[in-house]
Amino acid sequence: MLRGTEGIFEWFKDLEFGWAKNPITGGKGRTEDGFTAIYRSLRVGAARSAKAVVEVVAEMAGAGGVTITGHSLGGALATLLGLDVALNGGVGAPEVYTFASPRVGCGEFREQYDAVVPRTYRVFNHTDLVPKQPPLLYTHVGMAQELRELEAQERESFARAHFLETYLALVEERIGGGELEASPAD
Repeated sequence: MLRGTEGIFEWFKDLEFGWAKNPITGGKGRTEDGFTAIYRSLRVGAARSAKAVVEVVAEMAGAGGVTITGHSLGGALATLLGLDVALNGGVGAPEVYTFASPRVGCGEFREQYDAVVPRTYRVFNHTDLVPKQPPLLYTHVGMAQELRELEAQERESFARAHFLETYLALVEERIGGGELEASPAD
């Protein structure tokens, strides 16, 4: 699971909202520049010489299918990693689950992504503001699953609506009620 935003540097990167060339070899369209910069730095160790995550996945090509998950910023990074694995990982299309993911790229990015990573499920809480970012011109990928907070204390703050713990509780509640049904992204 790729984690959400930590630290002031990542908050500033999250809020850049400019366009960058898709960082994935063979990738089409444009992506949000803050997420792109963080994705380019994604390594399996702290040292700059550490392998990129997609390289490690490619080395595991014989291990079977790959599932990628992420929350918030981690959802945006999981989206980029999903496309990278599908195009360059040598293991076929991964299955991707994102929670509270912001929008990552333009329409051309989404079209390519949805074609090569068809098993992508984007879970979002309708009161969470992060999945509505960046505004304008950016699009979501995959199949959408909207969650709705049912308890009054979960509506007490916008921050609580974004917590991974809130998402997990809502998913557990929905699974118990048999209510999960995905729909195409916006």
